[in-house]
Amino acid sequence: GSQGGDGFRLESDLPPESGVVWFKDRQVILGVSAYVLCAFMFILLDELFPMYASARRDVGGLGLSSTQIGLVLSSGGFLSVPYVLLAYPALTKRVGKVRLSAVASLIFTIITFATPLLSYVAFNRALLWSCLVLHSGGRSLTASTIFTSTIILVNNASPPEHLGAVNSMGQALSSLSRAVGPAMGGLLWSAAVRLRGVPCHQALPFVAVGVVSFAQFLVTRACPETMNRSRK
Repeated sequence: GSQGGDGFRLESDLPPESGVVWFKDRQVILGVSAYVLCAFMFILLDELFPMYASARRDVGGLGLSSTQIGLVLSSGGFLSVPYVLLAYPALTKRVGKVRLSAVASLIFTIITFATPLLSYVAFNRALLWSCLVLHSGGRSLTASTIFTSTIILVNNASPPEHLGAVNSMGQALSSLSRAVGPAMGGLLWSAAVRLRGVPCHQALPFVAVGVVSFAQFLVTRACPETMNRSRK
């Protein structure tokens, strides 16, 4: 009713209904899919890289110690804070979140496919460390770009009255991908090690991650430019 006493709400107080069936809406599906694939590809690489880096060189790994792997991962992390605070806002203002996220996804795909090539410079420690720092920096910057952008795109894709439901679905599905990712990463690396007689066998798990990353790029590219702004 339109009464305003105790236990009643005025019609003007209720959120407007858009008439959108949110779980069938194209923008919602694209936004949530981009976020879930983003979570899945990064948990896969986060699981795979330490196994690859710590494995012996004769099985295709880099032969690094736990301390060295920690230093590699930290080197990229230091770039993320100034990038997100200073560069990211300027870049999104210039090219938009959809396009920036798509470019970052494509760069991440290239980084992922190139990762197993590090094995071929493992004999030269100076060259290996230079490549590792570039690899870690690129991975951190693309991760910051894609995660930040896809979270915003999910919110922008959602009809205002269904914002909570859309975010809940996105978080639930991404949590599922994070649960599956570590086990899948371990299985992929184990399969690669069993194929060590095959040339470039260490590339197998990274090709799988690259395929997921490229799928995330395609989903992001399919997002309309209207998702750069909040939905009315």
